[in-house]
Amino acid sequence: MRHFVYICFCLIFSLQLISQPNVEETKKIDSLNKFISTNTAALKKAKALVSLAELLYNQNPDTLLPLCQQALNLLDALKEEELPAKQAYEYNQIKSLAYNNIGVVYYLHGSYAKTLHYYIQSVKIRESINDEDGMMESYNNIAGVYKNQSDTAQAIDYYKKSLAIAEKKNNIKSISNTLNN
Repeated sequence: MRHFVYICFCLIFSLQLISQPNVEETKKIDSLNKFISTNTAALKKAKALVSLAELLYNQNPDTLLPLCQQALNLLDALKEEELPAKQAYEYNQIKSLAYNNIGVVYYLHGSYAKTLHYYIQSVKIRESINDEDGMMESYNNIAGVYKNQSDTAQAIDYYKKSLAIAEKKNNIKSISNTLNN
C-alpha cells in the first residue's frame, strides 16, 4: 500500500511539472505580456498575441482562442492593401497562424466543422502568399480532420498535397510525418 501511495504521489507531482513552464518559457511569457500591454502597433501586437497563445498552449489550450481572436481583431482593423509588401506578408502569416490555432482549439473540442472552417481560412491565406511550410502544415491538419471523420478520400487528397510540397522541398521530416499519417 505504501508503494502504491508513493507511486501515485510521484505520478501526480511529475504531471504538474510537465504542465509548468520552465524558466525560459516563463521569461518569454512575461516579456510578451509586457510587450502586449505597452505596444500600440497593431501588427506587432497581433504577432505577440499569437506567440503568447502558442507558448501558453501546453498549460491551457483554451488560451489559444481568446488570444488569437484578439490578434485577428487587431489585424481586421488594419487595411492589408495599405501596408508595405513586407508588412503585408507578415500580416498574412500572422492571420493564417491565428486561424490555424483557432482551428486547433475546435479540433480539441471535437467540433470538426468549425475546425475545417478555420483550417481552410488559414490555408487560403497561406496559398495566396505561397507560404509552402504553412501550406504543408495546413494540408496535414485538414487531412487529419477528414481522417477522423472517416472521409478517407478527402484525407488522402490533402495528404498528397502536403507530401508534394515536402518532396519538392526535400523535407525528409515532413515527408515521413505525412507518410506516417
